[in-house]
Amino acid sequence: MDNNVNELNFTNEEINEMIKIFIKQSELTIQKINNLLEKSINPDNAKLNLIEIRRLFHTLAGDAAIIKFTYTSTLSRKIEELINNILFKNNELEPRYINIIKESTYLIELLIKSFEKDSQILSEWAKLYKKIIIK
Repeated sequence: MDNNVNELNFTNEEINEMIKIFIKQSELTIQKINNLLEKSINPDNAKLNLIEIRRLFHTLAGDAAIIKFTYTSTLSRKIEELINNILFKNNELEPRYINIIKESTYLIELLIKSFEKDSQILSEWAKLYKKIIIK
């Protein structure tokens, strides 16, 4: 694992355990996000679900940053920003936003499973990141 992870002098065993915990937690978080996205199609639930989805992405971003999963953290923060703009700038929850969030969630899942080492996934990350331009 990246030596930068060990800025706090964790042992390799501790770092590996943190990564295992992160992977398990991220699977649950992604599952919750996907469930909430499906419910967000209904306009009555959309705002409350988006608030929870934003919180989940915020948590995912912070957890990923701790173990130096930089791409996962960056994309999660970008989605959090997108959701903030939808919620606080009175942007409507357009289908394209839901699609971007779904696509990001799927890509984050792949990034985590590949330990951010798969060049094809990283290429897709770059393309998706460019799509998320907040106006």
